[in-house]
Amino acid sequence: MGISLWLCPKPSSQIHETLSSLSTGLVSICSESSRVEPHITITSGLAINSHADVRTVLESAIAALGHEIRLHVKLTSLELQAKNHYFKKLFLRVEKSRNLVSFSTILRELYVELPTLKNEAEAKYSAQDWARDEFDPHVSLLYTNIEQ
Repeated sequence: MGISLWLCPKPSSQIHETLSSLSTGLVSICSESSRVEPHITITSGLAINSHADVRTVLESAIAALGHEIRLHVKLTSLELQAKNHYFKKLFLRVEKSRNLVSFSTILRELYVELPTLKNEAEAKYSAQDWARDEFDPHVSLLYTNIEQ
């Protein structure tokens, strides 16, 4: 089963309230859309088979962040992305900072690449390639099915 790991703002924080309000407001004016919980997808496709695996991934995420357990995120632009003629996503682009990329790469290596490749060196390089070529950090605000 493929599981995604999200980085979410603290529910009581100002940024969480702002992003939630923005998403809710957009949903109210766009038919056939749904509210999106504010988050950045750190990686997807994690090899998770049990609740114990979930705990291990979360503990690894905390360890990867270090003792401060904070990751500074910079929002850079508002963008609209269309896939085919009907599916659209409105999102805030997130700066691909060194710390965010490093955090994502570590977790990708351990819980996506290594379980598949079974070789530490290959998993490391594969995760680095993914971070460079595919990792696209953003905060989704709206998913909708509307014609262009």
